[in-house]
Amino acid sequence: MKHEKIKYVNHNGEEMIWGGGENGIFVNANTLHDYKWSIDSDKNNIKAFERGIVDFELPIVIACRTEEEGNYIKNKLVELVDVDVNAKEPGRLYIGEYYIKCYVSASSKSKYNMTDRFASASLTITTASPYWIREKTYRFHMYPDVKDLDYPHDYPYGYSMNSIKTIIVNKLNNSSYLTADFRLDIYGEVDSPCLSIDGHNYAVDCIVNEGEVLTIDTFEKQVYRTVNGNRINEFKNRNREEYIFEPLNSGIIKLNNFGRFPYTITVYEKRSEPLWI
Repeated sequence: MKHEKIKYVNHNGEEMIWGGGENGIFVNANTLHDYKWSIDSDKNNIKAFERGIVDFELPIVIACRTEEEGNYIKNKLVELVDVDVNAKEPGRLYIGEYYIKCYVSASSKSKYNMTDRFASASLTITTASPYWIREKTYRFHMYPDVKDLDYPHDYPYGYSMNSIKTIIVNKLNNSSYLTADFRLDIYGEVDSPCLSIDGHNYAVDCIVNEGEVLTIDTFEKQVYRTVNGNRINEFKNRNREEYIFEPLNSGIIKLNNFGRFPYTITVYEKRSEPLWI
């Protein structure tokens, strides 16, 4: 029998492995790999697929070496997940590299009165996310000024120059089979940065000083600048001519950097169920 291993990370970054016998916890067959779309129809025509809020059932067994350890693990488990519910900030449940944002909204116990070493529980995992997510981060650096430089071969980086700004051309391979949301982090110092992704411009009319970071997050639908750890909302300064939360297409994507600045792109690859490995 395959022993599934799951990791829970709360919004404070505290984590715990469930399954495989780690921490004395074993995971039984569950519904985390199941999914179902609700269908919005009109006159026998499908208009949309939706998923709303979903509950998964996760049965676990706690079988520790000592009674002291058994009580510690049972207490640690509830403390780990309760802080998310109290703060209304979801944690993350990982299977392999994929996670869902979720809460543990219920826990029912049985077989706990024989010994403190042992207990069975069924955890209800509640999520508003329709997909499991894997994050991949790509880093693109700043390059020195170049003039009249045009490589005849297909290098990973191509360079060209106009009279106003350097255009740095990069490529990114979105290996997901679906479109993907992403987070773009632009590092200062730069004035009114713009990144063109497959001809779609993501631009914000603001100054990003040295040490600051401008973030465009298409998943969270946020545009903000981070200054000394504090977020400044820049949504009102976004480019309104093109939708700033447009997701990435699958496959090879061309990136044009108008104005030199380093940046990272974190791609949120999505699946209806976690990858089987």
